[in-house]
Parts: sequence; C-alpha cells; structure tokens
Amino acid sequence: AANSYGSDTKEFTISIIEQPEILTSELTGYVGCTFSESLELSAGNAASWTITSGKLPKGLTLNTSTGAITGKPTAKTSTSVTFKAAGTSWEVEKAVYFTINSKPAKPTISTSKLKDGEIDEYYSANIKTSGTAPITLSANGLPNGLSMNEDGEISGTPAVAGNFTMTITASNIYTELNNVTITKKVKLKIKAKAPVINTPSELPMAVLNQNYEGYTFTLSEGTEPVTWSASSLPKGLTLSSSGVLSGKPTKAGKFNMTIKAKNDRSQASIKVPLIVYQIPEITTTKLSNGVTDKKYTVRLAAK
Repeated sequence: AANSYGSDTKEFTISIIEQPEILTSELTGYVGCTFSESLELSAGNAASWTITSGKLPKGLTLNTSTGAITGKPTAKTSTSVTFKAAGTSWEVEKAVYFTINSKPAKPTISTSKLKDGEIDEYYSANIKTSGTAPITLSANGLPNGLSMNEDGEISGTPAVAGNFTMTITASNIYTELNNVTITKKVKLKIKAKAPVINTPSELPMAVLNQNYEGYTFTLSEGTEPVTWSASSLPKGLTLSSSGVLSGKPTKAGKFNMTIKAKNDRSQASIKVPLIVYQIPEITTTKLSNGVTDKKYTVRLAAK
C-alpha cells in the first residue's frame, strides 16, 4: 500500500478448502424398525445440517449438529428431502430419496424333511421359506458331498449313507434389524445302495468231518456295511456276519445253500450249491482164515 508519504508491505496466508459434497443419495427403512443413518460428506465436517425442502418420513428426526437421522418410521412412504450442510465458509445442498417399506416379516422355514437321496447319486432339493425377501439361508450338518447355496438349494453327490439332521439358519432384514436368529432342524435320509452278491463260479470242495478250507462271499455292488446270513447249510458249517463260510461238515450230501446280504437299503440273496463228499472207509476189520491149496474168497466191505 502506498501514498505520497510512503508505502507498507504485508504477507498473508490463504487456505484453499475443497468444497465438500453430500454423498448420500438414498436411504431405506422399514415401518416399526429402528432407523439409524448419517448423512455423509465427501470431505470435512459440517457445522450444521438443515432441511430446505420436503419433510422427513414420520417417526424420524434429524440431528442438526451431526447429520444423523434416527427413529422408527410409522408409515410406508417414498419421499424426497433436500438437506443443506454448512461449514464456516461453505454451504452445499442435495436431495436424498427416502423409501420406507412395510414392516418386514421374519423368515419362516417350512421344510422339515427333505426327499430321500442315495449314496453316490446326484441329489438336489430346496428348502422352502416365507417372509420378507431376500432371505439368506445357511446349513450345518450336511452329509459329506452335499452343499447349500444362499437360496436354499441343496445339491451334490452324497458320499455317506445314513439319517442326518441339519440345522438351517434363515436371515433377512427382520433378523438384522431385530438382532435375532431363526433356525430349524431339517431331516434328510441318504439311502445305501442295494447289495448285489457275487455268485461264486465254484466253491472249495467240502469233505465230511474235515475242516473246510473256507470261502468269503463278497458284493459286486452295494453299500457297506452289510450283514451276512445263510440257510440250508450243511451241518457243521456256518456263515459269519462278515460273509466267511467255514467249519467242519458232519453230514455228506448235496446242499442248496441260500446266502443273504443285508444293509440299510435292502436284502439280497443267492442260491449256491455245495457237495460234501465222504472219503470211503473200509469197515471190514478182520478176514476169515484160509487153508493152503484151497480156493479162498472173501468180500471186503466199505462205506
């Protein structure tokens, strides 16, 4: 600054502050449920918040110092409200669209038992629900090989057979807002594969009153474990629960055995012939005496 008497000079520092923007565009709530949202700025903090156009949905209030909007909406509505945020050297306005939906319904799982599946066969089934969408589902206790997506579809190839009780959890906006957990026990049976017995081409030879070499029956298909049993066996022979034929036959003859294998799914049976042979035994114990130079004849006996 200068005049006819002299001049003066002074330095100043000016801070250039970025003009903030209101980032919030839409807010959603539900009738009767706690609403807690804050209007967001792109930078800095506002000294005050005011409404310049429109009205908040009934039941909500604005904190003019922080920009927080809280309360419990009392009616379904859709409306636009214009807010002004002011700082020490700036002001900015923006319209925010409010959607207040009907009071949400809690999720309900209506499925209690799923259709049966079979081990090693592809399986697919759905958990049925009702309530305010979207509903997200999760599961604990699924059989190995099966999985469930968020929509409740259970699929895959089960690797084990048995009866399973799964815990299904359903969540939606109702559970989120009310901090509750909705679960239900759902039953699922995975069936075993029906047993099919391998028919032996030839069994080891059985001899009366001698230890039998033994034979183990097996399955050509079917789910283990199986329980083996038999009928019409030669006396002295037994079939163990694991399918082993053994023992010492005490009666000779031809026997048409019935071999059975049973699992959780069903029972299979086959007919298997077995001959118990008898080694000949000479029953003659003493011969009559003979005389020299005379014809001698005697009949030996055996059985």
